[in-house]
Amino acid sequence: MAILINRWHRGFNRLWLVFSCLLAFAFVGINWLGREYTVYRYGNVTYQRVKTNYDFNESTIKHRVSKRWHEWVVNKENNPPRKTQRNSNAAGGLSNEKIERILDEYFGEDYSVKGRIFRDVESMKEAKSFTKLQLNAIVENTMTYEKKLEEAKKTYPIRWLKARGRFVRDLLGSFTVTFAFGHGVFCLIIWIVRGFR
Repeated sequence: MAILINRWHRGFNRLWLVFSCLLAFAFVGINWLGREYTVYRYGNVTYQRVKTNYDFNESTIKHRVSKRWHEWVVNKENNPPRKTQRNSNAAGGLSNEKIERILDEYFGEDYSVKGRIFRDVESMKEAKSFTKLQLNAIVENTMTYEKKLEEAKKTYPIRWLKARGRFVRDLLGSFTVTFAFGHGVFCLIIWIVRGFR
């Protein structure tokens, strides 16, 4: 009887090993088709539009803002932003230095770049169909979008490695759980059969 059970055990182990491999690959395959392990270079970064419908003018302005942002921010080591000259009479008699300080405190370090980009974009003929508020929103949205793109590019290798790690974890985990469960059920059945003898 012990020899017969050992043969059954060996045969069941081999059969369940093949079955566990098939189940593990099926589980990983379903996840693969569901794009669980797919990593996009730019992640799920989306651009928030100012107008609900597609506007060619907004797209053109966005392209110009993106170009200027890369010139003046991404490559700022080669081309540092300049302070712009302002008319002190237009600001209620305040000096240029005081205006710079107030605006830098209010807008933060991106003020000078954002201001230059806004003035550059404001001169475009496509900008005439937008109010100053909408134009400012387009500049803000584009700069936020470009920052997210830069961050996504930097984190892409880590996200890629994590996705591969999830693939290996799911493959080995599903195989181990399936094989252990089947083996446990087999041992339980043998134990019950032996109890009736």
